[in-house]
Amino acid sequence: MNEPRRSILTALAAGRELESELLRACDDSTPDQPGGWTARDHLAHLARWREHAAAVLDAARTGAPAPVVPDEDERNAEIYAETHGLAASEVTGRAAASYDRLLAAIEACSDEDLLKPRRPDSDAPVWGVVPGNGETHAAQHLVYWHRGRGDHEAAERVARRLHAIETEAFTDRGMRAAATYNLGCFYATAGRPDEALDLVRQALALDPGLRDWAMQDGDLESIRPRLATA
Repeated sequence: MNEPRRSILTALAAGRELESELLRACDDSTPDQPGGWTARDHLAHLARWREHAAAVLDAARTGAPAPVVPDEDERNAEIYAETHGLAASEVTGRAAASYDRLLAAIEACSDEDLLKPRRPDSDAPVWGVVPGNGETHAAQHLVYWHRGRGDHEAAERVARRLHAIETEAFTDRGMRAAATYNLGCFYATAGRPDEALDLVRQALALDPGLRDWAMQDGDLESIRPRLATA
């Protein structure tokens, strides 16, 4: 098993364990306010994006055109509208099936398939679609859910666990930089700028290419003046 395959499978399995928190909380309750998200809504959203990741891998393997999402915000709104009324039992079934589909897509890909460029204009390998729609995405939504319930300690636990998962699973500098950057963003939005600045500086040392994005990232607004002089 080559390293990208081993790494993405290890991290995906750990992310699935994190997502079990949402599974345990998934029921048929309604949100506290119109347009709000319940654990059920988060799970339905995550399942749809895992299906998208599987489709991207399938396209890379078969040579078919890759699925394109013209506007992510619009797609997210569509997913919410399409799935918000589903019963909890159906959503949990879809969540499990989406993992099965993604794992099958990974298994069907050869090592060479996983290393193909995701887009013609990029050197980024197609396997990168898995973390972004796997453990990273699951942890992000779990953080949103905990924060929405006012449980900031639980949100921090999830953010730190994601960082550990990805820095332990991947030796790729880009992945390790992204994991460290994301934890920095968590602390910046949690009102803890010193911790955020230290982590983002670590991420930029690993991947200087992140600097341009950091200088416009809304999550880092609180530390941008200090970051600009780093």
